[in-house]
Amino acid sequence: MKMSKYLPDFGIEPIILTVDPEKGTYPQTDPSLEKEVRDDIKVYKTDSFEPLKLYGKIAGSQRVPYGGFSNKKSNSILARFLRGNLFIPDARKGWNSFAFKKAVEVIKEHSIDTIITTGPPHSTHLIGLKLKKELGLKWVVDLRDPWTDIYYNKEMARTSWAKNKDLSYEKAVLSRADICITASEGFAELFNEKVDREYFVITNGFDDGFEKTADLSEPNEKLVISYTGTIAESYEPEVFFEVLKSLNSPFELRIAGGVSERVRSTIREFGLEESVTYLGYLPHKAALHEMKGADILLLITPKVENAKGIIPGKLFEYLSTGNPILAITDDPEGDVARILDENRAGQAFSRKEFKGILNFLNRPSAAYGVPEKYHRRNLTGRFVKLIEV
Repeated sequence: MKMSKYLPDFGIEPIILTVDPEKGTYPQTDPSLEKEVRDDIKVYKTDSFEPLKLYGKIAGSQRVPYGGFSNKKSNSILARFLRGNLFIPDARKGWNSFAFKKAVEVIKEHSIDTIITTGPPHSTHLIGLKLKKELGLKWVVDLRDPWTDIYYNKEMARTSWAKNKDLSYEKAVLSRADICITASEGFAELFNEKVDREYFVITNGFDDGFEKTADLSEPNEKLVISYTGTIAESYEPEVFFEVLKSLNSPFELRIAGGVSERVRSTIREFGLEESVTYLGYLPHKAALHEMKGADILLLITPKVENAKGIIPGKLFEYLSTGNPILAITDDPEGDVARILDENRAGQAFSRKEFKGILNFLNRPSAAYGVPEKYHRRNLTGRFVKLIEV
């Protein structure tokens, strides 16, 4: 969506094929983002079969889960088994037959010569694979997360057959694509272990603008630490709560996003509930405003394997504020740490570095210049140079 806004500035007319919003199922939606879609861009929407709609009946829940049930542990082993073994590579594959049929029509109608598939859901790349085989178009694959190595696959009780089937899909896509793009150097290394070829890294980025709803020049009365996004059990944030208990100065931790009940319980156990404000899910621009008004921006990555390649998308929006960033990650020398260090934007710590985290909160780094290379317009320019070769 973000790149489609800037592609016309580089002489490329994007035509979008996506799911009809009445047919799709999502754990969260933000209708305000529709305003960012340019009026001059053609968008086609199709029907879809969404098995996630059946999840509530199986798991006894009315809420649509995240793609990997990453928001909380499911109480249903059956739901996880079905998700991991019937829906390969993912539960969004019910869109593929509808999308392929429409894609062929759109490609012929507009004489399209280049197709781009982006995932997750990685099942979308199977549409591109079929289009490549049947129409012989130039095919660009955009992999924003790992595929078979994605951390939540281990929770799906997958059989050997399912694992091998998924791996065969991944290798077929990586082998047949004309260009493979991914979101981090760490992810590129993971994909290269499957198929040895060239992978281009184009990270996520930030866009323009904050809500002008308050005077952000006024200093906060106490230290304001802002966190945007999900905090589930897998994030293991306990060390940060321990540090907060040791702060002598007044502070407020403001969380905009989903917080698991287990994490809320941990906050209560540390006696921090009076210093924590739960903002819930905020529209995108309101979340940006929240980031801008903070003294320190907190980033925590989940405790999973292959942490080196994980760069949460919000890191780049954090960078756009110029406010110091405190990151807690399993790989304090990985991609997140490198980006913070290169831009003098903050510091990354492991979950064992209690003193380092405490010292950072007591003496946060100064504001820094916003790194424009991560603006989505500039990232789109890099993308265009790749696909025009």
